Amino acid sequence: MVLSDKISNGSVNAVTQRPQAPEPPTKLKKMPWSQVVARKRTSLMNATFENNIHNNPVIDHILKDGITFENDAVKLLSCRALDPVVPLVRLRLSNLPFLKEDILKEQLKMSLEPHGFVLDLGILQKLHTSTYMDSLPFLTIFLDTSQKMKAFMLCRVTCPPAVATVMLKNMPSLIVQRKLKMEKTANDMDGDTVGNYDADDDDGNNIPLLHDDVYRLKLSLSGIVNTIRRSDFDHVRPFLPTQHLDERLDAIVAQFCSHVITNNTKTLLQQVIDTFVQGGSIEETMVLVHDLQRPLLLAKQCASQAYRALDAVAAILKFMGFYNNSDTVATVLHRFMTILSSIFSSITSIKLTEGETTSACTKSIQRLNVALYEASQSQSFGRKIDILVKHDQGSSKYIELSSLENKNLRTNGAILAYLSSLNPRCRALQTTAAIDFIGSAGYIYVMTNIDGIFYARQVGLIMLPKSRGTFVHLTETMDLLFAFEAFMTCLGHEAQAALEHRESLDNICEVANVLQECIPSPHHDIFITPTRHK
Repeated sequence: MVLSDKISNGSVNAVTQRPQAPEPPTKLKKMPWSQVVARKRTSLMNATFENNIHNNPVIDHILKDGITFENDAVKLLSCRALDPVVPLVRLRLSNLPFLKEDILKEQLKMSLEPHGFVLDLGILQKLHTSTYMDSLPFLTIFLDTSQKMKAFMLCRVTCPPAVATVMLKNMPSLIVQRKLKMEKTANDMDGDTVGNYDADDDDGNNIPLLHDDVYRLKLSLSGIVNTIRRSDFDHVRPFLPTQHLDERLDAIVAQFCSHVITNNTKTLLQQVIDTFVQGGSIEETMVLVHDLQRPLLLAKQCASQAYRALDAVAAILKFMGFYNNSDTVATVLHRFMTILSSIFSSITSIKLTEGETTSACTKSIQRLNVALYEASQSQSFGRKIDILVKHDQGSSKYIELSSLENKNLRTNGAILAYLSSLNPRCRALQTTAAIDFIGSAGYIYVMTNIDGIFYARQVGLIMLPKSRGTFVHLTETMDLLFAFEAFMTCLGHEAQAALEHRESLDNICEVANVLQECIPSPHHDIFITPTRHK
């Protein structure tokens, strides 16, 4: 329900839903700049109430007595704006560009303090997509004197009601966690370091949390279940409500593995394997690889699967013999990146970024964590990722699809949360895949959204050959790598289509109601350990 309001004499007056005649444009040339600023600061438009309340007189009181502007300051006058009848109110203040965010936050906080204990107050930016949310000052859950949770939200830019509703729908449970001292974990934990985090047993005695306990706590806060590690899965399995979980996960893995290499590619690879395993040198085997590539080059089939597979084999042979236990992480990842780049060479829409790349998805999640848990850092920095898989949107814009970061389920959880929010109806956007790689061995896993919980399930093992004995497993490894390439390509196309659809809705949301065209985007909270470095 959308009401149009206009500030008069320092208070907000409710009006009917009948269309109002537009005011004549303001002549800015003869008006002093200070007056222009003052007029813009006192322009309240498009008040939107998230709850489906029709013909309720409480709304008039909220609009009349809830908010005023006094001396260029936003002030919350009474608890009427937090009336239990309307537990969540979203007001869009479209003309507050001259009021600094820190000043706005402080003024709102002071206005609320007489009415109860403010649990959370913060700023979110670009939580879902930049087209829907550019800057979102918000004031959330607080406890009034009767210890009842209530929420008030203030929006400064265009923000569809669906996005605003979803953003706050899970906050009460998160605030309860904060009330139970969960913010101590958020403020103190950094990386994999285990501090003195204590829990209480039945007798009230402090029990130190072990490393695995802290690790599982982070995943539990993020709504992620790790089925790859059986011991972790056994701890949470009794609490999972999903029915037929194993069958559903197996079906997703089977769908991922359906994109195997062709018989022609397998035949060419088998020739290379036989030559090398039967005693051929690395140089002789590489000559065979180039001979097999030559007909494909002459036929202008450089983008074919067979050519790319042979190109990856040439890179594997080149690195063979150079593996050492003292190799740095950068060296290992560079080798793997070279092989993976050969497989993705024909897919111009997919970009592989190497070397401590910042993940935009984790940066958005960290901003939410800062607001919820009041971490001490003033700015939020995204996680540095060794290899990121992105889909090219054009104009130097990309959609993150996967993070090939060692042992980091929460990073891919943040990416999957963003992909799922683009189109909750699209099943293809409810699953992503990633590779966890250590040395010359690794594994591929999928992370999928089932009933609001993100499950990580292993797909298969990847073994980059280090000797003749391990070269026989090359076909299985190439099968998985090309399945990963096909999956990322399809995921990128689906994400691009969903984002374009959202952008189209954004273009018309100012003049038409688009709520019936889409459903609320699911918001999945990922807990990212606060960091103190860029």
